[in-house]
Amino acid sequence: EVARRAQRDAEHRIQMEREKAESSVKRVEALEKELAERDRQMADLRARLEEATRPEHFQKAANLQVQLELRTAELNDARDRASVLSKSRDYFKKCFREACARNRAQLGRGDTTASAVAEISECLRDLQGQLAPEEPQQWFNNEAAEERRRLLASGLYGEHDRVILALQAQAQGLTA
Repeated sequence: EVARRAQRDAEHRIQMEREKAESSVKRVEALEKELAERDRQMADLRARLEEATRPEHFQKAANLQVQLELRTAELNDARDRASVLSKSRDYFKKCFREACARNRAQLGRGDTTASAVAEISECLRDLQGQLAPEEPQQWFNNEAAEERRRLLASGLYGEHDRVILALQAQAQGLTA
């Protein structure tokens, strides 16, 4: 009876780990969808930028260029995060499969379920440490502040220009 209960507990923990792995896969898929949406937005911005190359649209073109640069940086950041998540997902799957195989082997030899569960738990703690989330909003705020400083230093914009005020608001976290 004790052996059956230990086996059921081990199977339950394995099922929970599988669900966690599926959740990670879904998270990566969501980021990939977000990346596709950012690609579409960037294509739209580029099209609008080309339209705005006429002389009467220079100010509008400058605004769009700033937005394009910011969106390009966001896109690159999203791509980097998607790549890291994809690698983490693959590592998680590998680690989980190995731990499950060792768990099955231990249960077959009559070892305690606790050691198998401890091994899987250790693997999950390692993964959590590697997958600690970044603060993308803080990065975006820093980029907006840097862009504002660069534009002011160029001498093309003054403190009260709309572009500078918008970047200042973004840098202070007032807009997204």
